[in-house]
Amino acid sequence: MGMLRWMGMQMGSPRGRGGRLMCAFLVWQHDPITRWTMELLDLRPGDRVLDIGCGNGVVLERIAHKTVDGQVAGIDKALVAVEASGRRNREAIAAGKVSVTLGDARQLPFPDHSFDKVLSLESFYFWGDQIAGLEEARRVLKPGGQISLVMELLKYDSDPEKNRWLADKMECPIFSDTEIVAMLTRAGYRLPRIHSKKGWLCVQASC
Repeated sequence: MGMLRWMGMQMGSPRGRGGRLMCAFLVWQHDPITRWTMELLDLRPGDRVLDIGCGNGVVLERIAHKTVDGQVAGIDKALVAVEASGRRNREAIAAGKVSVTLGDARQLPFPDHSFDKVLSLESFYFWGDQIAGLEEARRVLKPGGQISLVMELLKYDSDPEKNRWLADKMECPIFSDTEIVAMLTRAGYRLPRIHSKKGWLCVQASC
């Protein structure tokens, strides 16, 4: 198995010792894009926030610090990631501030209208069925709630082959900003907004 394929598998669904190492590596590797994402989320003290693909739990930890009167939930399809998030946030979990669940973006185990904000940071590629995941995210968002999709492996309308070789090696789909906006619109969202910086992309939309 090639290194890039292995990385794609471990990023999409970390497992075993390699998955634990990947979760630890991404704490450092994702720090710049995580900081940028936190600036864009416009978090408020009482917000209830869901992180889909919570990985190593760093984002949960940072959101919990910003939402002092709110609640933060993370979900990931990989047990290794759920365990890593649980370790990092053990005190907040014990206090009832944070929860971490093993599950799938396409079938979220939360009631309708549970969250003010939903976030996916570097996990949208791995949802399996992006439209189904977006529809589920809209279901659990409150009316007027906001979704934020953040990623750095992108397709560019001006050069659609630019990252194709990397995506093929990692065996994950990539999307352009216009494709993501189209998917959000199809899933019933409105007012899509595009932010970009240093090759990163954040597309936000409202219910």
